[in-house]
Amino acid sequence: MAFCLFIVMHTAMVAVHGLGAGLSRIVLGSSEANHAGAIALATAGILFVIALHVGATVVSKRKPRATRAVTGALIGIPERLISRVLRPSARTLSTPTPSYHWINGRPPVDAAYRNHIDTVRDWRLRVDGLVEAPADLSLE
Repeated sequence: MAFCLFIVMHTAMVAVHGLGAGLSRIVLGSSEANHAGAIALATAGILFVIALHVGATVVSKRKPRATRAVTGALIGIPERLISRVLRPSARTLSTPTPSYHWINGRPPVDAAYRNHIDTVRDWRLRVDGLVEAPADLSLE
């Protein structure tokens, strides 16, 4: 929907600034070119895209599996080729991984945060009930 709005607004701006000269610059590359020819060529291009869209919609609704196979082949082949060329390589870090988690910025200094840290430090998770091996887990 946003793309359609973009096309309508862009076409309106070209029309306001001079449809013939604007389309001549866009379609034929020069504002000195044939304005009527540029308008006809642009209109034909827009009508072709609309017809292609309607045709693709009709075919995809009537034959969804065939459409899926064709689009999968058209998209899948280049995708596989690109993924082979751009395959990421495994890299190891040159520095050892720290044993603690780095935080973003500095921790707060107020008392509420310090009290929360003490609460988390003493936190335990009890796993019991209908389990085979009950456990009492901590963050340490």
